[in-house]
Amino acid sequence: MTPRVLLVDDDRDTLEMYSLLLSMAGHDPVTAGSVDEGLRLALESRPSVVVSDWLLPDGDGLDLFAGLHRRGSTRRIPRIAVTGMTLDAEAVAAARRLGCEEILTKPTTPEALIAAIRRALEVAHVRRLRAVGTRVTRAARRAPRPLNSASTEAARLRVLAAELLAQRPARENGSIALMLADDDGRYLAVNDGAAALTGYPSNELSELSIWDLTPLARGQDGRELWMQFIHQGVQEGRYTVQHRSGRPVEAHYVAIANIAPGLHLSALSAASTDLPWAS
Repeated sequence: MTPRVLLVDDDRDTLEMYSLLLSMAGHDPVTAGSVDEGLRLALESRPSVVVSDWLLPDGDGLDLFAGLHRRGSTRRIPRIAVTGMTLDAEAVAAARRLGCEEILTKPTTPEALIAAIRRALEVAHVRRLRAVGTRVTRAARRAPRPLNSASTEAARLRVLAAELLAQRPARENGSIALMLADDDGRYLAVNDGAAALTGYPSNELSELSIWDLTPLARGQDGRELWMQFIHQGVQEGRYTVQHRSGRPVEAHYVAIANIAPGLHLSALSAASTDLPWAS
């Protein structure tokens, strides 16, 4: 899904120039000329990023960012300000508190704008994954140990993993790949998002291990890297997944070790994926 960018500026020439630039870079631009129009279009068009001029006919960048921040469906959208003014420290701090990732100075080069949008999307992807991972972790730590006929610890872990992915925090985030593995790196349960990301059916994916999906450089010891992760507790950043077709898929990831004893969570989304901010 193409990332949608909401551009807010009262100068039509600037909007046309930025729109052409973003279209050529593979984005889907939507334009607004005021704070009120920007807030309305943010609700209607669900952009991935908002880029706004600082001075607008009915307010300024802070008014727009505050309006986005007040609404649950737009609160997580990353913002970028573009201004020809020199902002004081108080204004910069206020913008940061309201979700402004960067403040660019006019005149802004095309390369600088595209790079800022890319960085904002990177940060937002990881932030989104971190929030989902935290909710699943909380659910795991509240969950009682499964009481069933499973006779081994491995079987009990598999039951717990399946139960966690059936709960609300996981079900509400189906666009994100959620994968639960044991200490040996074997997958115990995955959601539909993991199947979509990797190309494997869920039942087949649950029989694989991280080594089946992780291309390693020559000389790397995958099991040693896995144990390092378990010892560290949390990892996040970029990750290459080996798709079932054999092609590499670049993804953002957040991994949390021991959400329950011996159970480790990976939350991933393809780097090219747009984000469902309202969920």
